[in-house]
Amino acid sequence: MRTLSLTACAVFAIATAGCGGSPTSPQPTDVRASANGAAVGNLPTPGPPADPSPAPPAPTPGPAPAPPSPAPEPTPAPQTVETWQAAVDVQRATPGNALPQTFTVTVRGDQMKFGPLEVTILARDGKHIYARKGTALTIEIDDDKWTVTSVEVFATGTISYPAP
Repeated sequence: MRTLSLTACAVFAIATAGCGGSPTSPQPTDVRASANGAAVGNLPTPGPPADPSPAPPAPTPGPAPAPPSPAPEPTPAPQTVETWQAAVDVQRATPGNALPQTFTVTVRGDQMKFGPLEVTILARDGKHIYARKGTALTIEIDDDKWTVTSVEVFATGTISYPAP
């Protein structure tokens, strides 16, 4: 039996030397076992599982677009103002509505001030003008002659234009 016990001692000595010594001797941390049998130590922690179809990288946000600025309003072309002189030849008017004997005619765009009367020009071809204010007042200019027709006034006269 002695041989057997010597053999057992030799095997035990070799086994303990090969395994890192006695159970109380320090062991490398990656070899130690916990009480429940799971390995503990400095083993790397596994990362999240790889996605089988990786998503394309998210685009880097660029600078925010500037808010649209209001479009500049077009500058209206300066309106030509024409000024003429008019004189009454014949007039029939209710009291207080008569045209003065002479007055200024001012044309600005499609608006005309004919002495004290203001009308909208509906048609114009050179010195031929047809203007109205509603349905109550009509002014017609044909070259150097004019006519005003309304309930309160009927008058005719002449217009002189500045020399070109």
